[in-house]
Amino acid sequence: MKISHVVASVVILACGVMLFPATLHAQTDAVYSLNVVGFQKLQAFDESRKYKLTATPFEAEDPNINSVISTQLTGGTSYGNSDDILKWDPTNQQYLKYYLVGDVPDPHFKHKWYDMQTSDVASNTDMLPGEGFWIRSRQSYTQTVVVVGDVVDDDDFTNHITAGFNLLSYPYSASIALNDTSFTNGGVGGSSFGSSDNIYIWNSTNQVYEKYFLVGDVGDPHFNHKWYDLQTSDTATNIYLEPGMGFWYRHRGSGFDWIEPKPYTEP
Repeated sequence: MKISHVVASVVILACGVMLFPATLHAQTDAVYSLNVVGFQKLQAFDESRKYKLTATPFEAEDPNINSVISTQLTGGTSYGNSDDILKWDPTNQQYLKYYLVGDVPDPHFKHKWYDMQTSDVASNTDMLPGEGFWIRSRQSYTQTVVVVGDVVDDDDFTNHITAGFNLLSYPYSASIALNDTSFTNGGVGGSSFGSSDNIYIWNSTNQVYEKYFLVGDVGDPHFNHKWYDLQTSDTATNIYLEPGMGFWYRHRGSGFDWIEPKPYTEP
């Protein structure tokens, strides 16, 4: 299918996400889907690098955590001895915590994600494009989580940014340069990290944040309305938001809609 092959080749070259057309063959029939589907590998590191800030760049047929993540991590009997997922509630500015239940006798909980907020199976927790989340591994070895779904095909994707911290991801199944995003349409720019909107990107290897702030109208076209890289003390020229990457956005205003146009087109 021409549409599938064109989109797939762009994303494979840009970010290493493998995509393939949804095509099924039977003995006497062939069924073709116009959807473009793919998968992304999300590594959960060992205990020495236990935190991974990640995301899903695809729309799963069933977005529930028990379908998207399922039993690809390691379960236990409590939050303290199992692998965890942490999502973020931007309204209340607090974490939402989940852990994978292991091989327990109760079939209601066995091998399911447990919602610490409701004290029950996480039946209403979805893993969606545009949202970031943490994986915390408590194991001594590296694990791999594979997320699968349709490539996001909306012409525009809207994510509401609230005052304070927001845990986000670029919503499309592609990468984008930080300074090509549309955060400037509503974000607060300033002349320093403390007076402007900030982005925190987690370095999983070193377990530290890399920090950026949105420059306002400072009179220098090299910096005006660009993201400033605190690591290099210059414009963030080679920083990309990749598929499967979560990041923090700190907004110092009253809120705005982050609207990103689809970065790929069908011929």
